[in-house]
Amino acid sequence: MNEPTRFEIDGARHYRTDKPGKIYPSVTTILGKTASEHSKKILANWGKKNPGGMEKAAARGTAIHKACEDYIRGFPVDVPDDYLPFWRGISKHLDKYDYFVWSEKPLKPEWDYCIGHDGIARVWSHEYGFVGCPDIVGVRNSVVILEILRLRISLIADTTVRRIQYGKPTLLAGAN
Repeated sequence: MNEPTRFEIDGARHYRTDKPGKIYPSVTTILGKTASEHSKKILANWGKKNPGGMEKAAARGTAIHKACEDYIRGFPVDVPDDYLPFWRGISKHLDKYDYFVWSEKPLKPEWDYCIGHDGIARVWSHEYGFVGCPDIVGVRNSVVILEILRLRISLIADTTVRRIQYGKPTLLAGAN
């Protein structure tokens, strides 16, 4: 019987890697444990002041992530009207890439080993001991970029993209 790729240990998300017995915490778990008390308080207060806000943000994020994935894969993009302000500009950003190797999951068959038997796709570093589920991995000007898309609301809806740039593709998917 196959074990799950993603699971929790003491309430913290962990993932299995390509090597038996190699289990690492998720990047999100690491960031959550290292977040300041001030940051945690701000998020908790926002949740109290915005009942249902987390659910709405999750739905919006799911829609925009699907639109990004469809765009990268060359499928028709269908964004609900309410979310169009969050989509605007993303396609121009994505067009700046030379090519993609990942969009929620590998785009190249040689990376299929990054998908667990249960369909969970992830990358890892045995050197640094963490696992992440990037939204996008692409190459731009010979630099491998892992992207995590995050949307934020301001007076004018805009989209921000957090990037972790690695000059060495060997940091990806246990290649080291």
